Amino acid sequence: MPRYKKTFNRWSSTYDEEVSKASPTNQWMFGGYDRVLDIIVEYCELEKHNYSSVLDIGIGTGNLAARFLRRGMHGHRH
Repeated sequence: MPRYKKTFNRWSSTYDEEVSKASPTNQWMFGGYDRVLDIIVEYCELEKHNYSSVLDIGIGTGNLAARFLRRGMHGHRH
């Protein structure tokens, strides 16, 4: 297994917690994380797009995919 996969596997158990702490702040890498995900979903829902199916590649912990599902969009995991 490549080293980066091992690193993310170890980090994945605390990833969501770290993201949720940093999201409301301007801390590097995750500052505004929740808002970015919301903007992506809103973009897909715009009348000119109105996507009902989305493809989330490399979903990680599924934070974006969960937002799509809550809004009634169908996801395809790859």
